[in-house]
Amino acid sequence: MASSGQKAVCTLAITGAIADGTILNFRWNGITRAVVAKTAPAAPNEFAAGGNSVDYVNALADWFSRNFPFQQDFVVTRGVDIGPLRTIQFTAKKAGAAYNITPFGGSFALVGGSTLPYQLTVATKGADPVVRSQYSVYAELHMQGIGENAPYELIFPTFIDIDDKGQGIWDVGDLLHARLEDDLPVWNFPTTTYCAKSARNYLIKYAEAYGNPRQVGALATDTTRRIYRGGADYVHRAGAGFDLLPVTQTNSGGILQYRALRLGSAHRYVRVDEPQYLTFVNSTGVAAAAVSLSVTLIFSDKTELTAVTPYDPVIFPIGGKWCFAVGVTQLKLLDKVPAGKTLVEYLVQLVAPTDISPIYRFTLNVQHEPYTRYFAYINSLGALETLATYGKGSRELSLFSESADRYLPAGYDVSGGQFVQYDLQVQQQTEVTTGFRRAAELRGWTDFYRSPLKFHLRYAQALPIGVISKSIKQGKDGDTLFAHAFQYQYLYRDDFYTVSVEEEAAQGDAYPPQNFSAASGGTISIQPVTVVPSVDKTVPDVVRTLTVDKVLSFSVASAKVDQLAARNLLDEPTGRLLFRPFDQAIDFIKDIANRPNNRDGYGLSDVLTQKETQQQILDLVPLRVALKSWTDQIEP
Repeated sequence: MASSGQKAVCTLAITGAIADGTILNFRWNGITRAVVAKTAPAAPNEFAAGGNSVDYVNALADWFSRNFPFQQDFVVTRGVDIGPLRTIQFTAKKAGAAYNITPFGGSFALVGGSTLPYQLTVATKGADPVVRSQYSVYAELHMQGIGENAPYELIFPTFIDIDDKGQGIWDVGDLLHARLEDDLPVWNFPTTTYCAKSARNYLIKYAEAYGNPRQVGALATDTTRRIYRGGADYVHRAGAGFDLLPVTQTNSGGILQYRALRLGSAHRYVRVDEPQYLTFVNSTGVAAAAVSLSVTLIFSDKTELTAVTPYDPVIFPIGGKWCFAVGVTQLKLLDKVPAGKTLVEYLVQLVAPTDISPIYRFTLNVQHEPYTRYFAYINSLGALETLATYGKGSRELSLFSESADRYLPAGYDVSGGQFVQYDLQVQQQTEVTTGFRRAAELRGWTDFYRSPLKFHLRYAQALPIGVISKSIKQGKDGDTLFAHAFQYQYLYRDDFYTVSVEEEAAQGDAYPPQNFSAASGGTISIQPVTVVPSVDKTVPDVVRTLTVDKVLSFSVASAKVDQLAARNLLDEPTGRLLFRPFDQAIDFIKDIANRPNNRDGYGLSDVLTQKETQQQILDLVPLRVALKSWTDQIEP
């Protein structure tokens, strides 16, 4: 509604007496209403005849205010009196020219040159409201090109229909998000990447529009805003959920700090060759210059060293987005470890020149894990993230082809066949397991499964993959060990098969078939094969048998009191000094031939033998001769 219109104000002026039988015709809104003056009014449209006294005109005004046709459309009041002129005022309840009351049938005209005792005038003419048909809001969505200084381009114009409150709602999220691209780094290389594709500015221009055809007014430009790749799940999108996601900044001592766009703990366990990335967004509202990466190395002897990263300082504009490669190999940290030191973990932080981000901790995992695979993906916050899986996987090859019938002429060649195959392709797919992990860590793998952009990092390459598992078992309530198994396939098909120079050299000479038997009478020469151990010999065998239960048993046993030592009993170390171990062989020369074989040889000449000891006892004890027989009753 461009104009609300004007309400009509009409005045009935009475200057003399109104005789019985006088008819007054009032016309408005296309209908004529006739009222009649009567000495004794009885019908609904009859009013009392009379003069122009104040009491009479007051009563007449009251009658008009109660009369149904007038009461529906007008507010009837007594007007201002000027001398003998008495007035009744009719104010329309609605705006519009239809409520301008006009006389009908010449009742208000001059008759016989005399003036009628009443007169109707329109003091304020009513005017209709100006309503703009098909009223809407014309809006244009403009998005900046890739780069801070790129021009804006119109990507979507539209008419927004308004509701009964005159408001129009337009959600531009899907339109903008579809035009964002993912920023990918140079894989396995020390680099920083300014994310200009996944974070871009946009603005909206709008104007009112109406009519058929629609007319568009002057365009107004809204505030410049910024959109980022990513989003939230259903629960965190509801209500004020977006405001509750602390994904871009954190408050430390009243100072806003950059926070990496990743989910989970700030502490990670990483392998030496495992890639790692940290992506930051400047949402503090203040541009930062000369932002650099601070890396602190922590060694096994608890000493620390602040290392210089291979990255030059960068400029961090408002709303800017930077990705830093922070893996051990990517930062070349092993080259910075002093001789005799062992790197245990390292800390990463943004500085400009003081710290402007929380500390992110990476602990090295040097445990031997066979069949390790590294994956990269774009997480829900629009940043690059990596994962590692351990354990054996299984591979499967899918074959694709088309076939067509072949026309066979008379006398056809049998080697041609009846069908022809074409578009032959192969596609590799693999099933892997995550290895046993904590349940909270595996819940975060959901972000990897739903990511539209995933890679398998292999041979310094990022091969695109897609998860093809329809369901992934996560575990049962009460379980203490959790692991996932899923299938993925490479998002490409091969028309041909190729072996690289490195792969061909690694194959070496051909291996003979199993149970190979050479033809008799000939000479077969087989070159020695290259043995590739499947077990890492640097890890002792006894370590491989260690389990969590055994380690716990060792810990319990070592904490117990040594009962043998407490009771002064013989223990194993002392026994080894007294007795020869059963597995220690006897050397004849050392242990037998060159050993003394008599008492004097051992220097024990003063020690009596068993026979000498018995003789000494016999010499000291008086002897009684025992006779063989006697005649007396008493023994001699």
